[in-house]
Amino acid sequence: MFDERLLEECRRLEEEWEKIFSRRYGEKGLSLSTDSGVPLKPVYTPEDIKDITYENIGMPGVYPFTRGAYPIQYQFQPPMSQHALGFGLPEHSRERYEAYRRAQPLRVKEREPAYFLVGDIPSNNGLDPDEPEARGRIGVCGVTLSTMKDFETLFSGLPLDRVNTIFSLFESSSPALAMYITCAENFGYPKEKLHGLNVNEIFEQICCDHPSGSAHDTLKLIVEHIKYCVRNLPYWTPFRISGYSFEEAGANVVQEMAFSMAFLIAIAEEYMNAVGDPDEFMPRINLFLGFGNDFFEQIAKVRALRRMWAKTAKERLGCKNPRSIRPIIAMQTAGSTFTAKQPLNNLLRAGFQTLAASLVGADVIWTTPYDEAIGIHSEESSRLAFRTQQIIYHETNIPNVTDPLGGSYYVEWLTNELQSRAENLLAQVDEMGFARAWETGWFRTELEKTASEHQHKVEDREKIVVGVNQYVIDEEKGKIKATPVNPQAEEIAIKRVKEFKANRDNKKTQDQLKRLEQTASDIKDKWPTGGDLIPAILETAKADATMGEMTQVIKDVFGFNKRYY
Repeated sequence: MFDERLLEECRRLEEEWEKIFSRRYGEKGLSLSTDSGVPLKPVYTPEDIKDITYENIGMPGVYPFTRGAYPIQYQFQPPMSQHALGFGLPEHSRERYEAYRRAQPLRVKEREPAYFLVGDIPSNNGLDPDEPEARGRIGVCGVTLSTMKDFETLFSGLPLDRVNTIFSLFESSSPALAMYITCAENFGYPKEKLHGLNVNEIFEQICCDHPSGSAHDTLKLIVEHIKYCVRNLPYWTPFRISGYSFEEAGANVVQEMAFSMAFLIAIAEEYMNAVGDPDEFMPRINLFLGFGNDFFEQIAKVRALRRMWAKTAKERLGCKNPRSIRPIIAMQTAGSTFTAKQPLNNLLRAGFQTLAASLVGADVIWTTPYDEAIGIHSEESSRLAFRTQQIIYHETNIPNVTDPLGGSYYVEWLTNELQSRAENLLAQVDEMGFARAWETGWFRTELEKTASEHQHKVEDREKIVVGVNQYVIDEEKGKIKATPVNPQAEEIAIKRVKEFKANRDNKKTQDQLKRLEQTASDIKDKWPTGGDLIPAILETAKADATMGEMTQVIKDVFGFNKRYY
């Protein structure tokens, strides 16, 4: 990128700087590194990026997309705001969504604010409220979802052709999609007009805990889901690669990058083997990342991942559609960095993390409310999260220039360094084999090591967390309280699902559940032939099966109750 004469002048100036540094600081050593352990120098020069070609940095919207997915972006429209909601009964979550609409988050003008629904633990795991294992968890950390009436309560009266509906559900992701399609059609909205996304983190979420099904069987389910959406729902995102889940489980930046790409490759190759052209689905998935506190490392991570995605899609997967090669980046400020102690400090953490996401041109930004570590977000904390995005977008002039940090000696060097380290780790996964890394617990073990190392640094005060291990004060207890869940929500949910089951045509429901079981068995045993799973789930939803009943059939057929290590 630089000619030798310029580099020679840089070396001369750096030598003079080193003499000044030595005279002033003597033998004092500096031990500098990023949060993921990349060693750093106190200053960077053209010498550090002399081997980087400008083509590898490029221009926004041009391969390899280091500088952004689009030629220009925020100059025409803001990043899409996302903000998860979900607690208690469906009517409680609907009330909160209406409050979000009043807060006027950043959005594309003709669209309604995203309706991002998080299910409670039973809903995520395919348990109806009347199951004994669901007790004590109903409506906690998410909304309870079970019957078609629940979906009708959530969506009645909304313009579903203008709402981007997002379901954060794991093992019950496909049944939830079937329930939503059925509900929308009952309200007069054909599935072809629905906009939304299934988080569908059946891989990542279990990886951070333990795999309850084989990697190959899990891939079958994901591919079936993607295949249906690609062919029937033109505006639906059937899957997202969630680096955020890895980060929340303890991953450093290099692990988040490498593991995200490993999961993308595994899903893409399974789709290609079973269905066909990767260009059918690659434009329809996105990359969801966490944004932690290491400001420049997080920025460099996104820039490096854009290059890795583009290179992988084009060279390894053989994609030809430009939209397949261009990654869409959604991000969330990292909840794992938020503290229950001095929680108002989290407003600043959220602000800096959102600022970093804005500087690097994230397509979707989810600013975490400051009370994340305490409980369900209050309306005030959620509104302040939206205001954080709005102030950055409207008052700082950051949107005027795309990738304003492009060309920084440090940022370009760090982008290259993170890419190199992530590619080396990805090569380890390739050598081991994805299924083996998954089923032996290697992914989880690596995450646990990193999480443990970080915790020890905090405990030993090698890593300062303001308000936790330094600058600690005696706080007024209970000053910021969690938003309470209606104490009667559990009993109401149980009563409702029992009444729903009692009033339906149970023979019709059970017959359709048996047909779903047969279709699922055929897919498992005769893959990649044997039928289509999502149409069978749709018919079962129309026969008044609950989300839990459908999920349990699939889990039983595919052995999703077996622990693999």
